[in-house]
Amino acid sequence: MTLSIIIPLYNKEKYIKDTIESVISQTFTDYEILIINDGSTDRSLSVVESINNPRIRIIDKCNEGVSATRNRGVCEAQGEYICFLDADDHLCPGAFEEFNRMRLESGKCEILIGSFIEKDEIGHIRKTCINQTKGLTKDPMRALWNKEFSSRMGNTFIKKTLIERVGLMRTDLTLYEDKEWNLRLFRNSCVYTSTEIIMEYKRNGEGLSHKSIPINKDFAGHVKLKQITNKYEKRILLDFLFRRLVRRIIARDFKGAMTIIKNNL
Repeated sequence: MTLSIIIPLYNKEKYIKDTIESVISQTFTDYEILIINDGSTDRSLSVVESINNPRIRIIDKCNEGVSATRNRGVCEAQGEYICFLDADDHLCPGAFEEFNRMRLESGKCEILIGSFIEKDEIGHIRKTCINQTKGLTKDPMRALWNKEFSSRMGNTFIKKTLIERVGLMRTDLTLYEDKEWNLRLFRNSCVYTSTEIIMEYKRNGEGLSHKSIPINKDFAGHVKLKQITNKYEKRILLDFLFRRLVRRIIARDFKGAMTIIKNNL
């Protein structure tokens, strides 16, 4: 099998059917859909069970959080490549065809990245993220710092062998754990990008405060710049730390702010 689509599911009964239909409507058919139900308490699981499609596999488990749920999907996946799709995102028509084109053209490249659209909760376009480069990117950190491409879970296809080599997502983090994992992936592989829009990402809960999340659960509380050797990754993390420091100060979490400072004096 070529592709595994992993969809973590937690209380998305209003959106999950449309998300799944955006996948099963693709004309490229060498894929499976793994629905990892993370202990949903609404009708999400029932909605999925009502969809009769042989490519769908449902894995029902207790609530452990999104990282553990994605990791479970990786362990269960049978595809050569893996793509993580949120339960309220949508794939655009032709997304898998573009994936297959990149796969065939990229040779040994283990990360394939398309472009995407970001929408708000009511469906208005907030921004269109078109990759500035097309084809092979040999220095992903430099390209990421120069904003030549944008990587989200739903517009990125990753070889399972790369994940097995780099490791799964950290489950001790609940804030920016995806950023930590992406940087690990980019350190160890080349990237192949496309300018084609393949996914619509819906941003939800942006107004929620991160004040209640302890600094030890925030990736920013674990970054130590002196351990980073790539100058572009160091710049990326310095910019990230500054933004997180400001947010902690605004939230009056001075203990968290001091942790960031002490780790990077």
